[in-house]
Amino acid sequence: MALACAPRLVPESRGQCVSGVDVLGTTLVTVGLTAIVLPLIEGRQHGWPAWTWLSLVAGYAPRYSARVTTFGTAVDITVSELSIEAFFPADASTAEALSALAAAAA
Repeated sequence: MALACAPRLVPESRGQCVSGVDVLGTTLVTVGLTAIVLPLIEGRQHGWPAWTWLSLVAGYAPRYSARVTTFGTAVDITVSELSIEAFFPADASTAEALSALAAAAA
């Protein structure tokens, strides 16, 4: 019911910065999820052969890469918005060293 009413009730809106589909990210997520789900479905039936364990381990890499790809392309924060207080140094000597680096970079 909600899907049938949505086109009439929800106004059309478009973002200012329209981007296409992230093909690399989509491919990596698909490969990663397949590498995780397939051995979980088929592994028990085949007695958990080595390929199931290798596939489960290998399935994490594309998921991690897709996450890095997604976060690497977003423009959420710029370098100028970072401040020394954002890093919460562990001790006074680290705070002084970071402050000196920040002053030298500015």
